[in-house]
Order: sequence, then structure tokens, then C-alpha cells
Amino acid sequence: MANEKVFSDPIYGQFGIDATCCLFVDTPEFQRLRDIKQLGGTAFVYQVCLCDSCNVLLNPQQPRLRAFPSHNFSPFQSHARPLLDSLSQSANHTRFEHSLGVCHLASRWLDILQAAQPDLNITDQERLCVQLAGLCHDLGHGPFSHMFDAHFIKDSLPLGEKWNHENASNDMIDHIVKMHNLAPALQERGLSVPEDIDFIKTLIAGQPRIPGRKEFLYDIVANKRNNIDCDKFDYFQRDTLHLGLKMPFSADRLMHCSRVVTVPYPTSNGNESSGGTNQQSQQVIAFQEKEAYSVYELFQTRYALHKKAYQHRVGQVVDLMHCEALKLADPYLTIPSGDGIGTVRLSESIRDMSAYRFITDAVFSLIAVHPDPRLAPAKAILDDVKARRLYAFVGETLVQPHHNIGENVSPVAGNKRNASQMTMAQWKPGLPGLDDIKSAVLTLCNDSLATASRSNNEENLTVTCDDIFLETATINYGCKAKNPVDRVHFYSRKAGLDAPFQMHPSQIGICLPSTFEEKWIRLFCRHPENVDMCSRLRKAWEKWCMSCVGKVSVSTPVKFSDGRPPPIPRTAVRKKLKM
Repeated sequence: MANEKVFSDPIYGQFGIDATCCLFVDTPEFQRLRDIKQLGGTAFVYQVCLCDSCNVLLNPQQPRLRAFPSHNFSPFQSHARPLLDSLSQSANHTRFEHSLGVCHLASRWLDILQAAQPDLNITDQERLCVQLAGLCHDLGHGPFSHMFDAHFIKDSLPLGEKWNHENASNDMIDHIVKMHNLAPALQERGLSVPEDIDFIKTLIAGQPRIPGRKEFLYDIVANKRNNIDCDKFDYFQRDTLHLGLKMPFSADRLMHCSRVVTVPYPTSNGNESSGGTNQQSQQVIAFQEKEAYSVYELFQTRYALHKKAYQHRVGQVVDLMHCEALKLADPYLTIPSGDGIGTVRLSESIRDMSAYRFITDAVFSLIAVHPDPRLAPAKAILDDVKARRLYAFVGETLVQPHHNIGENVSPVAGNKRNASQMTMAQWKPGLPGLDDIKSAVLTLCNDSLATASRSNNEENLTVTCDDIFLETATINYGCKAKNPVDRVHFYSRKAGLDAPFQMHPSQIGICLPSTFEEKWIRLFCRHPENVDMCSRLRKAWEKWCMSCVGKVSVSTPVKFSDGRPPPIPRTAVRKKLKM
């Protein structure tokens, strides 16, 4: 314990972090993670309100989809004492505690593997590299976590250029080692600089794997083979805790029921090679046969979290509104560059870690108080979010799986093809399909508005492309449309601990899923105050869905400004049963 620093965590209790890892923790670059929400806009969906003024206690197991910006928050009132733990169930946790948790789990998993298989000979240097990879894997996240790289940076980069937060994490590691002169301390612990630093960065990225390094170590932090790793173990537990949800599997049990095995390299078609004198093999982490269903539960947990939280339509709107605010502020809000002479824009900070270390959720507060009048549009959007004046959700539809994958069907209005002829691939963001959908819905809505204007002798109103936007939500088990369990290896004591095998779903159960990815298309309106526009957009959306997708959209009726619900459509009126 002399070489460790003890941390307290709501999930793992007390645990120690290696003193060398703490050299990274105790830097401004790592401490910035305290100011970055783990779940971004989802924090505006799952909230717990313990309020003096209205004496309302929300059940954390059934969180309401509303914010309480004007309420007097008092968690220590008498009726709240039995549920003081609900203070942590508000989805406001940060990347800081998640990074510490992944570091702890990585160390713990290595201890379990080494105790079960001493012949693995995991060295102290390898252990430290894996711990540092777990600790630093999220250093590159920006404001609201995935919103920054998945939306803001993606839209700001030149066409064809790609960037993700793992790139920034690796750049930030180099920056920390250089700016805080950590190379001597790392070398004192037996690490080679820069060789082991490069190894840590490949552990974070998951690839490419460095020849000569133990391959199973790449399964610990960022497992690109089947997505079972400490990153998932921690955020599944942490997010379900703070969201007030339940996690059906035990990550600790899965780690205890695992061991390192040798398997053939996969062939080009994804199947394992067999036979031949030149057969190559690799070391991977396998799980005990009796935990096969727990592995399914792990991926089901991922699906459920995306379904209920990560891609919740309200959280998606909040993320997109914050993204629009950043885009509007980007030309005028600058940060001092690393050379101390010039400045860089928000979108340019990813190339300058001295500037990027200041980019956290606090940037939204900076926009709100900045005196530059050119930031007024960005401030207005942030004010709307705080006042809960969110863009109106019009409707959504589930894209049905396609049987003729090769056929290219254009989803335009008037297309009477069956839903089974619609391919999922054509709905990906950026493809012409989404523009066609928007155009078709606008045409239907504007035709309806024109007819109403002529009948009422009023000025003709027109809905434009800037008034609406389409978003997709892709939810899967982690390997796109493929079954991730097909990439998991198992072992059993009967077959032999060193005789790994893979299991067909029929060997695990007959009630398992057969489809592993779904895609939703969602329509939003930027003018929630215009009830008539939202109502007509909803009708146009439903008409398009029936004519093109063959499925009625799932949508929320738009309320009138005075709170009255809209009239019930005739098709929804049920006849009274005759007695």
C-alpha cells in the first residue's frame, strides 16, 4: 500500500491506484475529466428532484423526463433521508471516476488471470502499462463526451478526415509526459520511453497490435475483437447505478470465470482457420462455458442502456442543441494556443493539447457569460435548453430489416415498396436517403399548410429545411448487425481448460435474439412554440411513414400552448361496446 493511493468509489468501495498512475492523475490534463459529464445530454433526462417548494420525491427507478431548473434543491430534508443514495442517481457522474474505475478493474482482472495461470508471467511493467491505458483511455473526450466528437468535430472536419477521442487520448498522453517531465519516473519503474508509451497507446486504440507483446493484454481495456473489456464493465455498472437501472450480469463473476487460451487467427471471412502446418495462433481471454448466457446478458445490457438512456430522444435533442451552440460560437470563441502567442478555435483545439485541456463542459458557461454580441445566437440556444424549450419531437419510425441487401431502394414519397425491401444501409447519416425523406415530408406538410391557408384566406406559411431536422439512432449489441457472442471463446473443465471452443446460439438457448441491430429515424422541429406547424409535420410524417415504410410512426401528440391536448384523430376513436 505504500506505493498506492487509496480512492473511494460508490461501486468498488476502497481501492488503490499505483503511485506511478497517480503522477498522471495529479495533472491538470487529467483533472479536466472532472468537468466532463459521462453521459452528456442524458443528464437532462434522468434526474432526481428533492424539492422543498413542492415536496416532490421522484422514484429513481422511474425517473421523469423533466427538469426542475427553478426548484430549491434540498437533499437533506427529512423525507429524503431514506433515499440519500438517490443523490448519485442523476446521471451527472463524470469521466474522472470512470477512468479511475477502469484502471482499478484492469489491475484486478490481471490479478485474477495471474493467480489462475502463473505461467502467464505478467510482469510489473506490463501491469503498469495496462493500468495506465485504463486510466488514460478517455483523456481525449471533449464537452458532453460523445457529442463533441460524434457531432461537433465530425461536422467541423474537412470532408474525408476522421478523428475520434482515442486519437486525442493518445496525443494527451504524449503531452502529459512531455509537459510534466514524467519520462524519468516512468523509466524508474522499468518502463521504456517511448516504446512502452507506444504500447499504452495501442492498448487504448485496441489496434494495431505490436508484435512481440502479449496479445491477451489487448482484451483488457479496449477489446476490438468482441467488445468485452474493463471499459464496458465499469460504465455498465456506473451508468446503471446513476440512472437508477438494474444490471443483470456480474462483471466480477465474469472476470473470475475467465482464463487466457490459445486459438487460431481468424481467416479473411471471419471464421477460424483449421489445419495446415503454417497455422498461426493468438492468445485471447475466454470465459467458462456456464457463463455463456451471462455474456449474452452483458450485450443485452449495452442494448438496454442505448435504448433507454444513451439514445433517448430527449437526450439526443439536448446534445444536438448544445452542438448547434458550439457551431455558432466556434468562429468567435478562441483559446490561447500552446505557443503562447496565437489563439485557436474550438474546432481547432483538437490539434493543440495545450489548448484542448481547457475544453470541457465549462465551455458552455463561458459562452453564456461572454460579452461578445456575436455569441448571442449560441446563448439563446443554451438558454432554451435551461428553460426546457427543447426542439419538438415530431415522430420516429423503426427501419425494418432488409432481405434483399443488394437492392438499392430510394426512400422517396410515393414509393409503395414493402418494408422488407428497405435496406438499413441506405439510412446511414449523410446518404441521399435522409435528404429525400426530409424533402418528401416538407412537401406533404407545405401542401397541407397551403390548403389550410386557401380555405381560411390567410397568408401562406411555408416550412423550410431549416425548420426541421432528421436524426438516426442505431442501437446494437456492439458488433453492428452481427452477433458478438460468435466472437467469444469458451472453455470447460470437462473438455479441458486449454481446449477452447465457440458456442452456437442453439447450444445456449432458444429464446435468444436473432437480430442484433436496429435503426430508428427521428424527426424534430426547431419551433416547438408553433403548435400548428408541429401538428401538421406530425401528420405529414405519419403519411410518409405509411406510404414508404409501411409502418405507422411512433410519435408524441403535440400539446396546445394552453396545455390542452390535441383532438383525438377519428381513426383512434373506439366505438363503445354494446351492453
